[in-house]
Amino acid sequence: MNDAKLFNFLGIAYSRTNRQRKAVETYQRALQIDPQMAEAHLNLAYAYEQLHKSTQAGVQYQEACRLHATFCQIVKRDK
Repeated sequence: MNDAKLFNFLGIAYSRTNRQRKAVETYQRALQIDPQMAEAHLNLAYAYEQLHKSTQAGVQYQEACRLHATFCQIVKRDK
């Protein structure tokens, strides 16, 4: 399995089952394959947030916003 979308979906499954550390690893794997995948950056940011890693979360939220302008609205609304 070497597909960024599949790793992103797997990360979502980990996140929804409260396994944030595993989710982070999986989103990072997705981003190794496709660094331009805005959804994986957004999901990684949320996972970092859940782990109380606000600096890393902020970096990922900014990257998601840079790659996909619609995500900027989500980030601004949540703050």
